[in-house]
Amino acid sequence: MAKHVSKTTYDCAPYKIVTVIASFSLEGKVQPLYVGIDGNSYKIESCWMKPSFKNSLDFNCRIIDNGTVKPLSLSYHKVEDVWVISDMYML
Repeated sequence: MAKHVSKTTYDCAPYKIVTVIASFSLEGKVQPLYVGIDGNSYKIESCWMKPSFKNSLDFNCRIIDNGTVKPLSLSYHKVEDVWVISDMYML
């Protein structure tokens, strides 16, 4: 029987690593501005942080995809310095 051993907070099956351009303030606030998914870049129109675990920042965002506003749940894992989205979210 095959087993999957998770070595980080983001490497389990339901997550997809994405590229993000974000603003980081001196006060420690983070604001994602753009997200890259499957080679496409999307502007984040609005975003708010939701409660999360100590080593991650979770955001509820809205992006524009071909003129349509779509929701996007985005997470930043501080220790690993990586951004992820749920693999269930496909544009």
